[in-house]
Amino acid sequence: GGQPCALAAGSGSCSLGTLGSGAQVEGEVRVRVSSAIPQVAVRFGASSSTMDPVLPNNGAEAIATLAVSAPLTADLVLALNGPAQTRLGEQFSLSAALRNEGPESVAGVRLVGSLPTALRFISAAGPASCAQTGQELRCDLTGSLSAGEQRIVTLTLAAQNNIGAVTASFAASGNLADPRPINNTVTYALNIGTPG
Repeated sequence: GGQPCALAAGSGSCSLGTLGSGAQVEGEVRVRVSSAIPQVAVRFGASSSTMDPVLPNNGAEAIATLAVSAPLTADLVLALNGPAQTRLGEQFSLSAALRNEGPESVAGVRLVGSLPTALRFISAAGPASCAQTGQELRCDLTGSLSAGEQRIVTLTLAAQNNIGAVTASFAASGNLADPRPINNTVTYALNIGTPG
């Protein structure tokens, strides 16, 4: 420790100064692995300006087997429940159930909806804060969602502008990789009829 070393990508050298007969120097070398590989080998060699009568014992190799951890994942599942039809000018409720199938707890859970111009966000009830910007509705859940836990956010929407069939797409995401992103997205279909 404390010896001056010059390190570069893939190689390096350390100057140890004078080493008396029978003396030894101990040190520690730390390396950082930048890619997921099963093994890493580090080779060392010693040399000096004095002639060495036994060169074969000047080198050594250290081989380490690496345990590469799999990334943490959480399988978020989104389900929607709402009416199949409503009337122009009326308000209705759309429930979004967000469930974490695990295996890890997930934070930063967000529900994003793409609303057509025929639908307008009124309010939300449940463990989330929601706001609409343009045609995007964004709801951020409070706290984390444990494995096996489900939370429901109930949205109140209003039918406006158009009569006929409309669709709105919703997607859920969190701060961990999702092994099954196909169940994160749901399209909601609604038929808007004439006022009663």
